[in-house]
Amino acid sequence: MIIVGGADVRVPKQQSIELYRALKSNGVDTDLYIVPREQHGWKELRHKLSKMNVEMSWFEKYVKGKEFQWHRVPTPPPPPMKMNVLSK
Repeated sequence: MIIVGGADVRVPKQQSIELYRALKSNGVDTDLYIVPREQHGWKELRHKLSKMNVEMSWFEKYVKGKEFQWHRVPTPPPPPMKMNVLSK
C-alpha cells in the first residue's frame, strides 16, 4: 500500500509510482493511492478519512484476514424547518 499526495514536494508522486511499478513487477500485491491537491501534510477531511480507511483495510486484510467496512464522511444535518406562524 502506497499513499501519496498529488502535490507533495517532499516525496514526489513519481517516486511512489516507481516504487509501485517495482513492487508490481516483482509480484507483490500492492495498491497505489495518489490523492489530488494534498501535500505532505494532508488538509482535507475527506482525504484524511479515506487514508484511514485504506490503512484500516490493509490491517484487517493482512493482519486479521477480514474485510473492513469503510466509514463515510458524515453529511451535515438538514437545516431546521422554518415555521410560519400566523398571528391574529
